[in-house]
Formats: sequence, structure tokens, C-alpha cells
Amino acid sequence: MRKIICLITLSACFLFSNPFIVFAAFSFNISNVDTETISDAEQEIAVDIEINDLPSESYFRIAFQKSSGATYFGYIKNNNGDWIKIDSSQSCKNYYHISDTNTKSITLSAKIGQDNVNNLDNGQYDIKAKRYTATCSSSTDSNASMIQINLPIPTPTPTNTPTPSLTPTPTHTPTPIKTPTPTKAPTPTKSPTPTKSPTTTNSPTKISAISSTPTTKPTTASTGALPTSVLGADISSSPTDLLQEDKNILVKSSSEKKNYFISAAIILGAILLIACGVIIYRKRMNQEL
Repeated sequence: MRKIICLITLSACFLFSNPFIVFAAFSFNISNVDTETISDAEQEIAVDIEINDLPSESYFRIAFQKSSGATYFGYIKNNNGDWIKIDSSQSCKNYYHISDTNTKSITLSAKIGQDNVNNLDNGQYDIKAKRYTATCSSSTDSNASMIQINLPIPTPTPTNTPTPSLTPTPTHTPTPIKTPTPTKAPTPTKSPTPTKSPTTTNSPTKISAISSTPTTKPTTASTGALPTSVLGADISSSPTDLLQEDKNILVKSSSEKKNYFISAAIILGAILLIACGVIIYRKRMNQEL
């Protein structure tokens, strides 16, 4: 029993008297940021983190913060190369995963993200790292590193204010006066040119008789008795009487011709009527048979 008590006492003295034995504690901090200014929301920055005595499997992320106590924002790239949005409702298991407790340092990639631009003002911001336990039940913050954000100020889109529409005053439109359409004058019908009646030619016999009329009556004694007509023409008749006689002869001849054509037409019509009667009669006889 005494030996056991002595051994415990010596061991305690040795432990408390050895100045080289140090009890180490877990810690991590941001050691470097590869840029001092961010000029684009999609600009990717690299953040180096040093780790001391990682106690267990863990998840890490980095985020931007305007000031202490303000909301964290930004994106972090995880082990699969996916950009994960920093959000309070986000599961820590989507962040950067470390399973090896001997890990001494890591480099994380982060960016602001275009969807966060409208809520930002240019100026200085903090960058902080956070470590989560494997169950995401607790977390620890690192130190803060400063960075300048100078993003282009978006030009506000002008809102088109609708111009009130003015109701135009109705103007009186004069009714156009209709111009009467001129009536075309009827084209005069050309009267048929009268056909000239053929000039009658006097019979050479009678012309010769007229030309042979003497200017003075011959006496019976000197010339002997002459007949009252020469070649059928009355010598005592005047030229006018002879022309009238020729006209009468022509009218008579024309009337005879007209009567001839009328008689021929009547005969032809009678023949056609008889022929039609015969044809009709034969058709009826054939139908009765």
C-alpha cells in the first residue's frame, strides 16, 4: 500500500515539474486572402486557413459580413466544386468537409454572388471562417480579415411614366361636294347612204332615132313620104317622152321579176309543207305498227 502511494506521488511531481509538457487546444484562423479588393460579384477569391489540433471530423465555410452581428452572405465552393450559398437555413454538410484530424491548413474559395449585389454598398467588409462539428450541432468563428468591395454601381432602369392621353377635340370634317358625272351624249346614228339608182341607158335604136330628127320638116315633094316612125321610134316624140317610156319598161321588168320570185317562194314553201306532212304521217304510222 505504501508503495502505491509513493508511486502516485512521484508521478504527480514529475508531471507538474516538467516544463516541456504543454496541454494543446483546438484553434483556427485566416492567415491570408489573395486579394484586397473585390470589383466583380463573380470574382473568386482564395482564403488560407490554418488549423491547430482539429479534434474531429468537421465542416468549414467562409462568408462576408458588413460588421459584427450583421448577416453573413456570399458563396463557398465545396469539395465537389459546387458553389454553395451562405444561408442560415443551409445544412453545414454542404460546406467544405474535412475528415482527417491531422489537417493543418486548407484553402477555401469564395465569391459574393450576383444575387447579393442589390443589397450591398461599396466599402470595407469582414471575411470570417466558421467550423461546424460533424453533426452541425455547434460552430466556432475564426478571426476577421478586412477586404474592400468596389462593385460597379448598377444604373437604375428608368421607369417610363405613362403620359396622360389627351382626348382630341373632334374636328368637323367638311362633306365633300359631289361633282355630277357628265352624261355622255348619245352617239348619233349614221343614216345609211342612199343607194344611187342605176342610170338607165337609152336604147341605141331610140338614141339614133332622136339624133336623126331633122331640124326642119322635109317636104313630101323633095324627100318623098317618110314613115311616121324610124326603127320603131316615133319621130314626132320628144326626148323626154322617150326617157319616160324607158323608165316604164324598166319598172315593168322589175315588177315581173319580183312576181317571179314571190311565185317561186310560194311554190317552195308548199313543197316543204307537203314534205313535212309526209314525214309526220310516216312517223305516226311507224309508231302505230
